[in-house]
Amino acid sequence: TPIGDQGHTERLPELEASLLRGLSLARLAVFAWMVVVVVVARNGIASPAVAWGGLAVIGAWSGWEFARVRSPLSERTAGMITAMEAVLAAALLVADPWVWESSVGQRFASAWPLMPVLGAAIIWGRRGGLICALALGAVNAVALAGRAVVGELAQLSAAGGQSLSIASTVALWLVAGIAAGAVVERLRSAERRVAQAE
Repeated sequence: TPIGDQGHTERLPELEASLLRGLSLARLAVFAWMVVVVVVARNGIASPAVAWGGLAVIGAWSGWEFARVRSPLSERTAGMITAMEAVLAAALLVADPWVWESSVGQRFASAWPLMPVLGAAIIWGRRGGLICALALGAVNAVALAGRAVVGELAQLSAAGGQSLSIASTVALWLVAGIAAGAVVERLRSAERRVAQAE
């Protein structure tokens, strides 16, 4: 059975499809970096099962997604895949307190949450990127509250340290989502103008 959609739903335009193919390469690069971080900081891992299990899931997803976007996609399917990826990103953020014994200067999720944010921006424009970034930002706040439960926040010298970390991370996701969405919207508009001129 071919990987591509066989249904009657509208096919994703080539512009968005090509951008998603590019994003699939970035996804593999982020996964590789996550593996490097876990290997280098393996002595600080509190739960190897959670760390390596999470990486196994992300690696399988990244490989599957790399193949998936190289076949025809419907807009609905692309949206569902992006929503599922956002759930995976949220799970990585929540798992963070149970992966590390102490701070290693790198979150377990790494840059992975940017993948669904950018995917949402590509498919749904600025609004999609904004909503996805805000949703993952809320999950990130919950995840950092979880770090307090396992005692890491008590080691901070400044009480505002985590608040600044949350704000900075969410700001990055918001900027990325809105900027990517704006670029995609402009490219769509340019494509329409070229088509009308022809």
